[in-house]
Amino acid sequence: MKKLFIETLGCAMNVRDSEHIIAELTQKESYELTQNLNEADLIIINTCSVREKPVSKLFSEIGKFNKVKKEGAKIGVAGCTASHLGKEIIKRAPYVDFVLGARNVSKITKVINKKHAIRSEAKTLIITICLTLNKGASYLLKNSLILSALLVSLFFSIPSIF
Repeated sequence: MKKLFIETLGCAMNVRDSEHIIAELTQKESYELTQNLNEADLIIINTCSVREKPVSKLFSEIGKFNKVKKEGAKIGVAGCTASHLGKEIIKRAPYVDFVLGARNVSKITKVINKKHAIRSEAKTLIITICLTLNKGASYLLKNSLILSALLVSLFFSIPSIF
């Protein structure tokens, strides 16, 4: 059986998305979850933009995982940071096999076998909320343009949420 190692960095939404990724891969692709990075056939880092220094933490983890992964194992990046960096991740770390942005976790089975697949169509709502949470509510209230963008994003995202 193929082994899956997943590291979740960040918020509650990422924890939920990691659970969804695990369910998709165990049910549809016959993966088994492992806590041992060295035996994993697939390594996924699920990232969050709200974390302190998310980009440097992401590339640090990717580099570390690339050094210790077993031969033939794949590395994928998912989550908010993947949404806004997209193909930049593969440019900076060409050994990353795929990038899967936030709200695309249901497409995990479509990207794991495509070298350098990128599904990072970030919904404006996700990025706006992540960036706003990082700055704080007072920042939002002081910046009417961002508040307007958030409200417009929310309006257009509601049908896709339900």
